Parts: sequence; structure tokens; C-alpha cells
Amino acid sequence: AEAAFKEGRPWLEQVLKIIDGNDKIVREILIPGIPGIDIPELEGTYLLWLDFHKALKKEEMSDFFEKKCRLAMDYGNWFNGDPCCVRMNLATSPEIIRTACETIVREYKKLRGQ
Repeated sequence: AEAAFKEGRPWLEQVLKIIDGNDKIVREILIPGIPGIDIPELEGTYLLWLDFHKALKKEEMSDFFEKKCRLAMDYGNWFNGDPCCVRMNLATSPEIIRTACETIVREYKKLRGQ
């Protein structure tokens, strides 16, 4: 803990830059690709809420993400939250975020016959 506190600033700045960049990727791909998606601003975390109320029914959520997109998401109802929301982890590589978002848009368009 002491080493991280004394010498961890460069690492932290790099991680924050990655998270911020990944947040931008998500917004650039999902907002134009999925009508009605709501993505609240990040609030000091690497976990981004995605609100699919206007895009998917709660009954579609797990099948859509797990079977169609083949993505592991944290569902809102796991946290006494909304079943039409998911939480996406941004603490990974931009390539993984881009692939996940492109998959979500592609599968959403297939689901809606677009």
C-alpha cells in the first residue's frame, strides 16, 4: 500500500486514461447504434451503467447479452436495480470494449430485423 501511494501516480493516470477512452468508445458506438439507449456519466468508477429501457424488454436482457452477444454483464436487478440496465466494466483494453460494443449493436440490429 505504501509503494502504491508513493509511486503509483503514473500507473493510476494510465488506468484513468484507459477508462476515459473506453467510456468514449462505448458512447461513440452504442449511442448511434441503439436508439434510446441511456448512458449516464461515469461517477468515479470503472463500471458504466447502460440503460436499455427503450431498446430491450426485461425478458430479453439475459438472452440478448448471454446467448446472442456472448457477453458477461452485471444486470441491474442483481443490485436491487432496474432489470433493463447492465453494468459494463471499462477496466480492460480498448480493443475488447470496441468488440463488445460492435457486437451489441450488430446483435441488436439482427434482433430488430435491421
